[in-house]
Amino acid sequence: MFQIMAACQDLEKQGKRILHFELGDPDFNTPELITQACIQSLMSGNTHYMPARGSVDLIEAVRMTTGISRGFIPKKDQITVTTGANSAIFYAFKAMCDAGDEVLMPNPYFPSYLAAAEIAGIKAKFYELSPINGFIPSLESIESLVSSRTKAILINSPSNPTGTVFSPEIIKRIYDIAHRFDIYVISDEVYARMVYEEGCKFFSPSSID
Repeated sequence: MFQIMAACQDLEKQGKRILHFELGDPDFNTPELITQACIQSLMSGNTHYMPARGSVDLIEAVRMTTGISRGFIPKKDQITVTTGANSAIFYAFKAMCDAGDEVLMPNPYFPSYLAAAEIAGIKAKFYELSPINGFIPSLESIESLVSSRTKAILINSPSNPTGTVFSPEIIKRIYDIAHRFDIYVISDEVYARMVYEEGCKFFSPSSID
């Protein structure tokens, strides 16, 4: 996706008009309030090393925000701050899997999933998402893909690229499959705040466990 972005930027320099769909980059700048807070933090000397999991204040803010958005407050040792979602996905694969293990992933999928799997030395097995049923995963298909090497089921709701939001019922049933086979659920929730359809609500499997 970054290679596509670079190619598009080259075309823009040639005078071409490009509509960007390769990266989730807003078409507006960071709000001034946030920019000023960042500047003030740097000016006050906040430029030194932090604990590997992230700063104490940030972790506490994540805990409180999780309480609002997911209905529970995680323990401090359940939180790790990473340099973005792509890193978090890769670290999850490396932490949960040995070389040759499998992770079940949706198809269509966010490109970084496959890249992270390849770098981690694990096998991606895809459960298909179809427009026929609104890109809702088939639970039977997911269960049929589980093998002795399967370590996790990856879900992405709200989804990139389909935009589908899985219902709490679907997510709970995926959780039940994972629980029955004693495997992990990796839930990519980076778009949790981007739900606009009336009657549609984000739900995290983390609130179950």
